[in-house]
Amino acid sequence: MPIRLVLVLATVFSLIACSNEAELTPAPKTSATNVVAPEATKYVDYTVVKGDFIVKIALDQGVGYEQVMLANEQMLKGAYPEICSVYSEKYRNRTRGNGHFCRDNLSDSWANTLVPGQVLKIPVAMPKVEVPEEVSKIVETIPNGKRVAIVIDDTGSMDDDQRIVGELWAGSLKAYGKSLVGVCLYADDEVRCYSNNVPEFYVRGDKENTFDALKKASDKTSADIIVLVTDEPGDDWEWNNWVADDVSNLPPVMAHCLNFSCEENLNRVAKITGGKYIGPMYR
Repeated sequence: MPIRLVLVLATVFSLIACSNEAELTPAPKTSATNVVAPEATKYVDYTVVKGDFIVKIALDQGVGYEQVMLANEQMLKGAYPEICSVYSEKYRNRTRGNGHFCRDNLSDSWANTLVPGQVLKIPVAMPKVEVPEEVSKIVETIPNGKRVAIVIDDTGSMDDDQRIVGELWAGSLKAYGKSLVGVCLYADDEVRCYSNNVPEFYVRGDKENTFDALKKASDKTSADIIVLVTDEPGDDWEWNNWVADDVSNLPPVMAHCLNFSCEENLNRVAKITGGKYIGPMYR
């Protein structure tokens, strides 16, 4: 992991310690002083053979099946219509049997509609990156029981930085037993929310619908606190009285900007919601 990111995190997270918001009042101390979070996920290719299904592949490769699903979601959902087009509507809506192959009435059928020759991406366990003590101390101040959601820009210009910072937040929150209730990625009016892991980035689109993403993430996760990670100001802000009132209905937003172009909008969001703006120190 680049040294600059460690330096940024060590410095910028220390800024949050000055917040006087009720949501950041100190929680009871734990015995930990440092936590460990994963680096950005890397992958190896796996070619599907006859008889394969997601759980079997995951077990054989020594990874969680949800990780395999997330890493291949876009490809498998895109392939599903063509693969299943040769089967009858009756077959695709069958109610008997346990098979998930081309079964439209099951929400995860796409994940188990595999054909020989398909190439899947399999996550590889990566070395750990130690989070600076300053980061651990700030995460520790979030009260136990507060629901935290992480919202990450997925338009791609700095996707590796965004993933690493997002995973550092997620790893720190989990290590201290905080309630991470969801991770949402957003781009081009689409918001994808997952349980509590930083999922696969699609890195597509060029519209940062940040305002809409914060509203949808808040609705989907019922978060008490939102951590926003982005390198853009957002394209859907209209700073009139209506928007300002609507922003004030969001939970406190810890707005972590990876590029100074975010500064004006995200400072405003943090102030209105009672959160905190966190800007880059080195780029």
